Amino acid sequence: MADADANQDLAQEEEVQDEQEQSKEGKPSFLARFKMVLIIGLVVIAECATAYVLLPGPVSADGDVPTGEAAILETQNQSGEATDEEAVPKIEVDMGKFSITNYHPDSSTTVRINFHLYGVVREEDMELFSPLFETNEARSRELVNEIFRAAGAFELTDPGLGLLKKRILEKTNRLLGKPILQESVIADYSYLEK
Repeated sequence: MADADANQDLAQEEEVQDEQEQSKEGKPSFLARFKMVLIIGLVVIAECATAYVLLPGPVSADGDVPTGEAAILETQNQSGEATDEEAVPKIEVDMGKFSITNYHPDSSTTVRINFHLYGVVREEDMELFSPLFETNEARSRELVNEIFRAAGAFELTDPGLGLLKKRILEKTNRLLGKPILQESVIADYSYLEK
């Protein structure tokens, strides 16, 4: 009987040891957890470094990435310091009066927009701008009409009309084939929704 009790005690001890080993295997040690966190941290840092290298830097208005002195001038422009570009004399050019009416059937409303459009051109580019604009005036007016007809209420009621001005600038310069137009100015703007 003593042998049976001893065998039973040994069996119980083995079960306890098996349970302890299983519980150790179920919970990773501190070192294993640290290694896991370290590997995940290294992967995140590698992804951030890859994104930093692959993403483009600042792009100028003509689509080129500024380097050297151009990058310094771009940085000065962003920080508000004066550059030679601001010293260049510019001329406002009349691009026409617009009166656009647009019906929205989904909301049964009619929008009426009136404004006078001006373009800002460097004085030295004026002799190049005038003939190009005259030969493309009808297409330019059509572009402006399309921009305003496609615009949503948010863009049309924006106090500075920034997005609309930017679209006019980009599409007009693309139409002219050169970035001659420096800025678009919308004057006498009125927006009426009925």
